[in-house]
Amino acid sequence: MGKRITTLVGNVLTGGDSVPLNPVTRTIATALALPLAIFQFWLAFVGIVTPIQLGLFFMIPMLIVACLTTSGVTGVQKTGWFEIVMAVSVALAGGYLMIESPRLGTWMLGISEFSMIELVAGAILIFVTLVMVKRRVGLGMLAVVLILMGYLAFGHLLSGFLYHREFTPADIIEQSIISVNGGLFGTPVAAAAVYVYLFVVFGKILQTSGGGQFFFDVAAIVAGRRVGGVAKVGVVSSGLFGMISGSPTSDVVTTGTITIPMMKRLGYPAHIAAAIETVACVGGSFLPPVMGAVVFILVEFTGIPYGDVVKASIAIALIYYFTLYLQVHHFSAKHGFGQIDEDKIPTFFKVMRTGWVYVLPMIVLVYLIESGFTPQYSVAIAIAGTVVLSWFNPERDYRLGPVRLVNLVTDAAVMMAPLVAAVAAAGLVEQVLNVTGLGSKISYEMFEMAGGMPILILILAALVTIIFGMGMPVPAVYALAAILLAPGLIQAGFGVLQAHLFLVWFAVASHLTPPVAVCAYVAATIAEAPPMKTSVTASRLGIVVFLIPFAFMLRPGLIMQADVATIVVDLLMTTAAMFTLAAASMGYFTSSIAGWLRVVLMVLAAVALFGVAVPVVSAVAAVLSLAVLGWHYFAKAGRVSSRDSLPSAAE
Repeated sequence: MGKRITTLVGNVLTGGDSVPLNPVTRTIATALALPLAIFQFWLAFVGIVTPIQLGLFFMIPMLIVACLTTSGVTGVQKTGWFEIVMAVSVALAGGYLMIESPRLGTWMLGISEFSMIELVAGAILIFVTLVMVKRRVGLGMLAVVLILMGYLAFGHLLSGFLYHREFTPADIIEQSIISVNGGLFGTPVAAAAVYVYLFVVFGKILQTSGGGQFFFDVAAIVAGRRVGGVAKVGVVSSGLFGMISGSPTSDVVTTGTITIPMMKRLGYPAHIAAAIETVACVGGSFLPPVMGAVVFILVEFTGIPYGDVVKASIAIALIYYFTLYLQVHHFSAKHGFGQIDEDKIPTFFKVMRTGWVYVLPMIVLVYLIESGFTPQYSVAIAIAGTVVLSWFNPERDYRLGPVRLVNLVTDAAVMMAPLVAAVAAAGLVEQVLNVTGLGSKISYEMFEMAGGMPILILILAALVTIIFGMGMPVPAVYALAAILLAPGLIQAGFGVLQAHLFLVWFAVASHLTPPVAVCAYVAATIAEAPPMKTSVTASRLGIVVFLIPFAFMLRPGLIMQADVATIVVDLLMTTAAMFTLAAASMGYFTSSIAGWLRVVLMVLAAVALFGVAVPVVSAVAAVLSLAVLGWHYFAKAGRVSSRDSLPSAAE
């Protein structure tokens, strides 16, 4: 008996690994994924369901798939008996709650009561969700959820500002399932069900039908013939691909497997090649029009229309890639890296002859969203258009028939399953903070800790978000940060969109920030480079991802939250600062820049970017920074630095 208990506890507490589908589990996953896909399209066009029905119909199939594609031991890719028991339990518990969903949809909290079987079903769903969080998301998020759930259960025993009214175990399960304050089917899961799923399917369909190769070819045409062409192709292609996937790690795996080996062959050190690809892929999560799954959670949290979020993100995303492009150019010119071989660059007409089928759905998607249609309706139309257009592709391998479509929706469900566990756990956090009032208490304490100084509040929020992001998916990081930190930022006087975009950017930045930089580690694996060295280099190269959020908090014109004159000034000051920073950070602008001059340029760039309190000083700094670069250019015109060499292993 003792041995069995020990085994059970071990199954719960151990880490896990993803398990590839075998014929049996693929059949089960397909049987769940197809009805889910049909439900999602029905919902996008005409469907109306209650919140509890939406959560159940979406989460239960995903949670079953998560159980069947997760092992109980890290490094072991095999589903065990415990995972099968969890999958069956979720099917039974979820099936019962689905049957009861019409009655649960009219639930009156505090008046209606759960039966014993409903309490058991709810407890099973909570338990399995937490196990999946431990295995597929990480111990960090599980610890946060358990601490807060413990506070919900025992906070009535505390005194002072942490005290709240008592919640019995039955109350906690009921709140977790049916409450409007959050829970398993709260805002994060609703966002995943309403927005994220269809956009993930769209990205996979566009990629499978040849969209990934199309974007790479376009990038080669745009940047391949220039200095550092292969690295610039990595930047441009990762940005373009990021528009449709929005997942930094997915982008690295997709585009990095092509660009990183090419960069290494042309002489880029392995860790530099991996760092460039990492920083380029990270930006895809906030590059319109699709952006990442995290943005749809933002829409659900804030109620801000998706089109408005896209408009606010265009300028800052372009500035991000503009700066990165310049940094890659200066680095490549400094070390003598050339362009891609001409025979590897396709012609524009050859690419567009087949590539128009990928451009048209993107145009339709943007047009529909801008016309006021819902994001889910717009992307459903774009998906249908992409499938139909693929039938006219001259390349037969890119045509999407019934079998490939079935495999695509199955793979999409498998890919999203761990995310669903993460956002469900975030819903539990939301529930605790709302029903206990802890959210407002944390905001107050954060404000007091920073002494009411907005800049300190921003720094504190950035650090906490990056800590949250140690190994967690971007949507889960943002969901936690939005629930815990956004109210404090808003209380400090920042706008709702400003506050939430700030947290989105730092949730994404956590994927390249040591010590747990998931995206950088994936790129390092492809490049066969030291992971920590790659992540440190990526953080240095991607410094812009840490600066832009502070910039748009101080300069709201960057996200179109100001009058026209302010928007123009903010864009000019930021562009000038980033132009200067790109040269100073790489130590090169047509020729090597002396160390003391790099310091001067960085100071001028910082003043131009953040000196918003004294506009005249900011403008003078911007003009001076460009003038100094101009002086450097003319003073060293015609010189070629022969002393520059490849970075050493110590760099």
